[in-house]
Amino acid sequence: QREGLTLDGLPGADSAVAAPVARLSQGREARFLDWLADGTLLIATRLGPTEQLHRVSAPLGMRAQLSYFGDAVIAAAAQPYSNESVAVLKHAGGANPTLHLLRLDSHEARPLVDASARPGPALWAHDGRRLVFSGRHRNGRDADLYLLDIPGAGLPQLVPAASGELQALD
Repeated sequence: QREGLTLDGLPGADSAVAAPVARLSQGREARFLDWLADGTLLIATRLGPTEQLHRVSAPLGMRAQLSYFGDAVIAAAAQPYSNESVAVLKHAGGANPTLHLLRLDSHEARPLVDASARPGPALWAHDGRRLVFSGRHRNGRDADLYLLDIPGAGLPQLVPAASGELQALD
């Protein structure tokens, strides 16, 4: 048995099957997340056990790693009109996700809301100064919308609450 593949009873399995299977198992998945303001791609690429953020500047270009989290990236939204920041929703050690603001120049990630808010993916306002995201902080059941002013990055402001599932789309 090699890396989850049983080769017992297959003639010539060591040379004919094992090497191609090993190569295929080393593949990396990448998924599109957003466009950065300068027109480059923001993608998530699996590296080891987690997905991290990368920037790709040209077709067939090398990717440049932007995040170095211990947990996997779930979603990300690039700040419009600026290559300063990305709002990143990431796993938090198996608990509810957390929302961070990742500075692209320093790769520093600042938490915006913790896991108790149970945040969803964030969207930027058209001017790049505010974020909206859904969360269940109010009562643990209903998904409400919250606005967060990024320059001040104080506490998120609850948009008038309602029962049910609210999600910002644009």
